[in-house]
Amino acid sequence: MTDDDLVAKYAAEAKAAMSAEASRRIDEMTDPVVEQRLRTTSLLKFIGGEEFVPALLSRLGDVRAALDGHGGGIAVTSLDWAEGEDAQLDLILDLTGACLSWNGVLLSSGYTVNDVGTVTGGTVTLDTGVPVGQIVSLVLAMPLDRTTNYQNSGDFLAADVNEDFDKIYIGAVQNENSIDRSIRLQEVEPTVAMTLPLKADRSNKLLSFDSNGLPAAVTSSTALALIYSGTNTPEGAVTATVGSLFLRTNGGAGSTLYVKESGSGNTGWVGK
Repeated sequence: MTDDDLVAKYAAEAKAAMSAEASRRIDEMTDPVVEQRLRTTSLLKFIGGEEFVPALLSRLGDVRAALDGHGGGIAVTSLDWAEGEDAQLDLILDLTGACLSWNGVLLSSGYTVNDVGTVTGGTVTLDTGVPVGQIVSLVLAMPLDRTTNYQNSGDFLAADVNEDFDKIYIGAVQNENSIDRSIRLQEVEPTVAMTLPLKADRSNKLLSFDSNGLPAAVTSSTALALIYSGTNTPEGAVTATVGSLFLRTNGGAGSTLYVKESGSGNTGWVGK
């Protein structure tokens, strides 16, 4: 037996084991009678009803275990159908429980998630290639809700408890990721109140920090003279306060530095 044969053999055994485990988890989390009814009934009969998404989930096979076990699900983003003897259903589904960000913009479609629930990991395929220099981010976004209720003197199965602890752990990781990406005090700082000023006090103002390092609202940028830069003339293009400066990166003699001498809109710029 060659190395490739061994790899194929072990892969097949691993796939069979994961499929068996997925089936066991699905059986524990669902009612077999209900699942059978949902799976064998035409989806057309569920359109517009509360059982439409459950009927779709019942047809996902092993993927269902990964979604149910980690707070995921599916959302119907497009639905069209034709009635009659040759009735057909055309729909687009999105997986929920994770977010994809492309160049700072959150995407809800335009990509396909493959091998969900596979231990060795899966892939995300974009419908359109990413241009050079843009960034794609995968962000954990599991709904934080409780889906299991333990009854007095009821079953207390290890599989159920492990699933709950897995979800708690994933939620903790998700919260930690959110905290790590937020503005916060360093551990060496003493505990102080970092509460923002009230809406009425901070409206149309800038966030600053006072002499004690506490948040404070200061005069809006619209009342400040600022320095801008860019290509071409700012006249008719850049709104600023009198006294502001504009540095033109493609200017020449008399058109590299502009001073805002009059008005409150985008006119009144004079080249120097």
